[in-house]
Amino acid sequence: MERHRLGVALDPDGRWKGGGAGGGAWRRLLCRHSFGCSELEALYRRYVFRLRISALVAYLALLGLLAVALSVLNFVYLSRVTVENLYHISMAGVFGLILVYLHSRYMRETHLQVIVAIVFALSTCFCIIALPLNFGDRPRVLYTPVEGVWEVLIVVFLVYALLPVRMCIAMVTGVVLPCVHVVVSVLLANDLLPTLLWRQVSPHPKMSDLSSPERFTGEASSS
Repeated sequence: MERHRLGVALDPDGRWKGGGAGGGAWRRLLCRHSFGCSELEALYRRYVFRLRISALVAYLALLGLLAVALSVLNFVYLSRVTVENLYHISMAGVFGLILVYLHSRYMRETHLQVIVAIVFALSTCFCIIALPLNFGDRPRVLYTPVEGVWEVLIVVFLVYALLPVRMCIAMVTGVVLPCVHVVVSVLLANDLLPTLLWRQVSPHPKMSDLSSPERFTGEASSS
């Protein structure tokens, strides 16, 4: 019985049919990244699907446990409910539900991209919540530019290492999130020490004098 994939016919043994003089051109155009055998193609897709599921489970477990730990610590030390605490515990709950669904019999390959998009959006919000911003749930706090740095770093690393997304998306994430943090720090987190931020992002002019060989030579000659 003849089978079809993307409009290109297959022989009963799973190999591509030529389809005349233009059959080879259509095959290269429509299925240039596929194997010539349908059974091998199905086996490869099943292997990649299981590999992506395993990476996604590791991502959800790591970031979910981190969110639970942050929520507990913030509640213990602040002794009140904040937007950050609520978001962390909500994200951990959503990640737990996704983990249960991934191991259920209702999980299909077509659902994976939707789940990855949801997880990516929640991870981006995790970084936004960690920025030095006051959401009105606490008294006025003097933020420092260092707040939110490690959250951005860990999300960028996990997206690159574990989340099954395209490389271009991981690269854009690694550029946009740090840039957003720098902009917010420059505009809103420069009240405590106005010169601290610029010492972090640019060398202090007098620091070069401390390491110059002429300075140490002059001190040695004077002594």
